[in-house]
Amino acid sequence: MATIGKIRKRSGLLLIVIGGAMAAFILGDFFSGGGGRQEIIVGEIDGNEIDTREFEYRVEEIAEAQKSVGATVNENTKQQLREQVWNQFIRENTISKEIEALGLSVPREEYDDVRFGSNILEFIRTNQQFQNPETGQFEPNNVRQFFAVIQEQYPMYWKLQKENVIETRLNQKYFNLIEKGIYVNQVQGKHNYVALNKQFAFDYVMKNYNAVSDSLISFTEDELEDYYNEHKSEARFKQAESRSIDFIVFQKTATQEDRDAIRRELVDLKNEFAQTDNDTDFVMLNGDVQFYRPLVYTEGSTDATTDSLILNASVGSVVGPYEQAGAMKISKVVVNGKVPEVNARHILLKPTGTETIEDIEAKADSLIRVIKKNKNFEALAAQISEDRGSAANGGNLDWFGKGQMVAPFEKAAFDAKKGELTKATSQFGVHVIEVLDRREVEQVQLATISRAIQASTETIEEVYNTASEFSISNDNEEAFYAAAEEKGYQVREANDVAPGSTFLPGLGANAQKVARWMIGAELGQVSEPLELDNQFVVAILTDISEEGEPSLEKVRAQMQRELLREKKAEKLMAEMKGSDLQEIATAVESTVKQATSTFSSVTIAGAGREPKVVGQIATLPEGSVSVPLKGELGVYVVKVTSVTEPAETTSYASNIISERRKLVQRTQNSAYQALVDKADIKDERYKYFY
Repeated sequence: MATIGKIRKRSGLLLIVIGGAMAAFILGDFFSGGGGRQEIIVGEIDGNEIDTREFEYRVEEIAEAQKSVGATVNENTKQQLREQVWNQFIRENTISKEIEALGLSVPREEYDDVRFGSNILEFIRTNQQFQNPETGQFEPNNVRQFFAVIQEQYPMYWKLQKENVIETRLNQKYFNLIEKGIYVNQVQGKHNYVALNKQFAFDYVMKNYNAVSDSLISFTEDELEDYYNEHKSEARFKQAESRSIDFIVFQKTATQEDRDAIRRELVDLKNEFAQTDNDTDFVMLNGDVQFYRPLVYTEGSTDATTDSLILNASVGSVVGPYEQAGAMKISKVVVNGKVPEVNARHILLKPTGTETIEDIEAKADSLIRVIKKNKNFEALAAQISEDRGSAANGGNLDWFGKGQMVAPFEKAAFDAKKGELTKATSQFGVHVIEVLDRREVEQVQLATISRAIQASTETIEEVYNTASEFSISNDNEEAFYAAAEEKGYQVREANDVAPGSTFLPGLGANAQKVARWMIGAELGQVSEPLELDNQFVVAILTDISEEGEPSLEKVRAQMQRELLREKKAEKLMAEMKGSDLQEIATAVESTVKQATSTFSSVTIAGAGREPKVVGQIATLPEGSVSVPLKGELGVYVVKVTSVTEPAETTSYASNIISERRKLVQRTQNSAYQALVDKADIKDERYKYFY
């Protein structure tokens, strides 16, 4: 069966394990390891301690399931799966407890229904593995066969797939229950209506803080300390545990000898590449890419000599080696001549609510009839197409050739005649397509073997020796910086890095070795060379910050900026007192401006985003002049010139729907996050696994 046959070739099929409605909470990391069996606690969730033994068992279970279907489990995979297992524990101790208390379950009939029945889960329905490659239609039998085969041949993998389907459905039912409990009454609907439609016009004078020179404002160190003591306990200043380092990078840069060796290897492949009838296997076997399809060559994308050779080569010729985008390449010309292209536009329709694909296909048929009658494709595309990128251009996708669009769309577009309206169903939804024009263009397509230009083992050893010598000879703060300056090495910073973080500024997302070293290092300690993908790092620990209130030095710059703004506000508020806006404007060298707003607005025309000031203006009676109002951007004095009450209405139905929709959209993340916050999670995996 084709679907099963792709399991070993494409580990991307594993997205079923990490797909579904809760994908944002499931994605994660993998732990592998052994060691002693003494109890080590990696974290605590809602009072439940998580032991390394259970953590390790689950990680290895998923790893073996992946390996059983041919997936590669490398260090990056392990990092991802470690997070997945941790999130599993979080769900079990938060949302799963709620689901169990409610008595929710997924009986066998429902389990089948959401896989290949009438209520297919979205992540299954949109998975290309389960779609007909010709039509793009979801094929329930593909799912049925897939689960039957993996249950028999890959039982560990099947177990994870089944658990994920059930968990996704349970989460869906739980959130559906919450959504059903969301109610917006008439009073809330009226409030929404008034907030949107009650208008107040006003004149105002505004003086921006930036217009006041910093040199006119002064404050003492005592005032700064007072401001710090007044605000340091605010949540926005709460300091998480973190560490900071300075570091030097020793790049594993390929030498000329390394480049020459790669070139020789590619030269040796040229004859065999020219003679092979199976470009796909040959490219994947001998190059760095994990997939293959001929790519259109763009004139001028290589050096002038290579460009000329490629454009003038006959089909079957192999050009190169040549360098491009950090790689050494040889390319076989598979097409050099005329190829068909289509210029088309489309309107994309997607199911919403209880609609099925069949409902949307019927809607597409009706839309085609309307367009044929009214000739209004562009207007409808702009109004209703779910592809907002092309909708802005009347649905126009410009010219495209074969291999650039999903299969069902491509087939429909290339089968249709110029001016014909047709439809196609893909994993994205239902497309209403109009072919605007057809043509043939001269085109060169290449099959390319690409080898990254990387340092050899010998070169890497030399770089390591240089980094090691620096680390050994400069193992204290004074020597570290002095030697860096003497040798011209750039010293970089990674400040306030949280425990367990694998992303470090200047080093990227996979700096686990450096992050782990930071945890056990002492202030001023210099590391040994820490190997990352393309570099060695020698670091020195420069700061340790404990959780809680920050020191003044940590937030000095921010406190100074805020105190400066407060002082400017005090100065302006004293200068802008009065009831005559023109006099106030003259006094502060500003102008009187006009604006109209509503309570729901957060901006003032001509000024900027000022939600608090808008809220204060909305409370003023018509004809009144405000006291100076302190805003985010400056100080305001406002005179309300008119208040227009909203028109009378007998129904707030649309406002009720609007308010409820906003609440529902926030439900999943906010409800889950509330459970997570309540669980008081302590994550100490970084002490053992990174």
